[in-house]
Amino acid sequence: MEFLDELKKELDQELEHRRSIFKPNWEKYLDFDYIPKNPLHRKEEIKDISIKLIDSITQRITRNILIYGNPGTGKTMCFKIAMTVAEDYLREKGLENFKIIYVRATGSRVSQAMYDICKNLGINAPKRGISFKEYISYLEEFINGQDNLHSHMY
Repeated sequence: MEFLDELKKELDQELEHRRSIFKPNWEKYLDFDYIPKNPLHRKEEIKDISIKLIDSITQRITRNILIYGNPGTGKTMCFKIAMTVAEDYLREKGLENFKIIYVRATGSRVSQAMYDICKNLGINAPKRGISFKEYISYLEEFINGQDNLHSHMY
């Protein structure tokens, strides 16, 4: 028991030390919904993603976008800011009939991501109990039922 008690005490001390080095409200900055106001250190990445999104919608040019990195490095932030920039730019140019959807797909949560896409498009698909292929069928049916609809998925 002495070993476990000592280990717990050391854990408490180490965790308290780690918490003490963070700024107040640090949890907010690590939340995937947090978007900083001026992420100058990611300007080029945001610009690149924005251009690819705009080209995908206006020119129907499909480009691959792979955003990867360690947790907390700015992947979600870059895409969300680029999405906002692209949406604002397209609306300023008179385009209104488009939709950019952000979905987090981590690990084996592909079905959740597909459900989120369907939900964002207004497709009444079940949340659970169907395969990836069945979600694709829902999406294909939706796309085929629309006039002049073009889609890109990254």
